[in-house]
Amino acid sequence: MSFVPAALLAQNINKGPVTLGAPVKYHAFPKEGYQSPVQVNQQPQAGMPIDHGGGNSRPSSDVGYKPAVSDTIGLTTYDLQTNGALAKRVQLYSSGKLSAVWIYSPEPPDANFTSRYSGYNTYNGSSWDFPYKTTFHQYEFDRSGWPNIGEVTANGNTYEMLTSHYAAAASTTYAGGIYWYKNSGVGNTDFTKTIDLSNNRAITNGLLWPRMATSGDKIYMIGTYEDTRVISGVINPVVYYRYNITTGQFTAKGITLPGYDNTRYASNGADEYSIDARDSFVAILIGGSIGNPNDLSLWKSSDSGKTFKKTIIDSFVHAPWSYRTNTAFSDTARTNDGTGSVTIDNKGVAHVSWSPVFITNPSPTPGDTQGPQYFFPDNSGIAYWNDKDKNIVKVGQMIDYDNVGDAALYGQGSNLAQYNAPATIAGYGHNFCCFSNIATDASGNIFVVFSAPHVDDQYYLGWAYRHVYCSVYNASSETWLPQQDIVQTWQVENVFATVAPVADSKIHFTFMQDDVPGIYVAGGTNANQSITTDTMVYQEISTADLLAGKIGLVDYLGVNEKITNNLFNTGAIYPNPAADILNLSLNLTRPATVTIRMYNVLGEELLSQNYDMLPSGLNKLQFSVSNLPAGVYMCNVSAGGYTTTQRVVVEK
Repeated sequence: MSFVPAALLAQNINKGPVTLGAPVKYHAFPKEGYQSPVQVNQQPQAGMPIDHGGGNSRPSSDVGYKPAVSDTIGLTTYDLQTNGALAKRVQLYSSGKLSAVWIYSPEPPDANFTSRYSGYNTYNGSSWDFPYKTTFHQYEFDRSGWPNIGEVTANGNTYEMLTSHYAAAASTTYAGGIYWYKNSGVGNTDFTKTIDLSNNRAITNGLLWPRMATSGDKIYMIGTYEDTRVISGVINPVVYYRYNITTGQFTAKGITLPGYDNTRYASNGADEYSIDARDSFVAILIGGSIGNPNDLSLWKSSDSGKTFKKTIIDSFVHAPWSYRTNTAFSDTARTNDGTGSVTIDNKGVAHVSWSPVFITNPSPTPGDTQGPQYFFPDNSGIAYWNDKDKNIVKVGQMIDYDNVGDAALYGQGSNLAQYNAPATIAGYGHNFCCFSNIATDASGNIFVVFSAPHVDDQYYLGWAYRHVYCSVYNASSETWLPQQDIVQTWQVENVFATVAPVADSKIHFTFMQDDVPGIYVAGGTNANQSITTDTMVYQEISTADLLAGKIGLVDYLGVNEKITNNLFNTGAIYPNPAADILNLSLNLTRPATVTIRMYNVLGEELLSQNYDMLPSGLNKLQFSVSNLPAGVYMCNVSAGGYTTTQRVVVEK
């Protein structure tokens, strides 16, 4: 082998970054925008080996596992399918039909991708309706993107809703707004515009980057803005919409969620959020990004999106933090990279997956708004949590197939794909292991699908191609299985895998294949990346094969490894119940800043107290609850990215 691969770190999520090399200098992830025209390359047929004149070429005939179905369903020259979290872009309906959407731009594109809009294809149970080289139906009347697809039922009829945003090319005044389209039935191409939140393209800096979920006759949507507007003290806030298709009325329009304010969030950005709905349950996940770190929080509703309860799943110790002020912090703090996802199962349980990341900002340059200076992109993997068990578990990460060690992963090389990242990995502005989303089946099995570089599958310049993996929770044995490589197509980039949230006897997912690792659209800084015609692929994988581990991956370490708090432990809070003062014993292994917060049963933060740089050893803390009304509360103790919670009763 010509290249020493990156290592799998057999450690849990909360252990800090390794010390075998330098951290990676971070540059802010650019959003979509104008790119200079370049030569359009011919894309080889999906699934076939690509001759790049060198590298580790392996023919697709070496693949050991064949999926039940693998079809090319569309094309695009626009390779940025998301800035962060994945949208609902493939749906399995109760009729057995499927529909898929993606961001489509024809070949060859113009310099501004002004012809960009939503690609759509539908599966009738035996085949996809449109050959992948067909002329696509253009539903949007102007440059659009970021589509979502879902099913709604009203007055005894079932329709599909397609949601996308209007985004003028950068050569014109930037504008935004959301389009909703409805067809006459699942699989029909007669989509017509139902809602126009762009005010007929008259809004400057309107809502962008939508995420939509549907249930019954309800449509739920979240999105954010490109400008610097402030709502609830948050810059570029995530706002929420709720619409009843039967009545044709919005019951919530552009509002922020309870507890979403500047006490924990300074700002948000494109695609740092996810949404799902099932029956009367609605779940909204909001995180941050490497350059815009935030808590990872869940808002859950059991009354069809009327009221929500907030839960902080993984707190960022320096929240609220803003790249605009760029406050220094010298510790290595854990946050999330903005690619998380939420799915609701058939019992109403919310399942969350995300990619934790460690960052530090010891000496920011005055006036620099690029975000934290360094991040450690490989050592966190994929985390999982649900609102029933409330345990964070590591379920996947990048694999060291040759067991060589991690030294080669670090260090800044000259062959950089897209970002100032290690020379062996083409960057997407996130962790190496990212873009996770979840499917569940009727038996309680859980399938976490994500993307990670495969260090044995290399482009001729040395970058590792991405593969798509699936980590499976077997409900019968109550165990997580080793992750499996579910797209075993070599010498091509497999990325942006979006799985239908409901699995039957198979998981159903789409992904994009590109002949060069990394992306061209967002920045265009890699001279070796150019506009190519990429393929959108649909696959079905047997859930029985996944549960039996037949697809395969060996020597994977660290599955089902819970986060271990190696910074502090606490004794029981006393007295409990309490009327005035609470006492807490806290034992620190090293000096740290500690924060204590009190939340009510709705997840609203009512009290917060910081203790700056407590010494190592035993610390005895007191804090007052005299201003809290009688009731049940959760007392949250956090330090250095670790969190513990105890139940407290206040009596008067």
